[in-house]
Amino acid sequence: MEEERELLKLIADSKCDEVIKHSLIFLLYTGIRRSELASAIIEDGFVSVICAKTRKNYNEKRRLIPITPMLAKWMHVLRIFRRSLC
Repeated sequence: MEEERELLKLIADSKCDEVIKHSLIFLLYTGIRRSELASAIIEDGFVSVICAKTRKNYNEKRRLIPITPMLAKWMHVLRIFRRSLC
């Protein structure tokens, strides 16, 4: 919990672009991989992503990540980022 607070403080104090800040927060609370971020879709209380870890010659698989209470608290802040996901 303390590490989470420290990371959020570092993100907030950072001079990087808002999209990057929102991406880091989104990754923190969903647990998705960076490579899955581009495929993320928010729908029906879940984040849907195409799995980054697949074996060769296998079809892509989508996985659903529930929107956790912590992520839900940030959804109003992530509104700009959320539009780019949908």
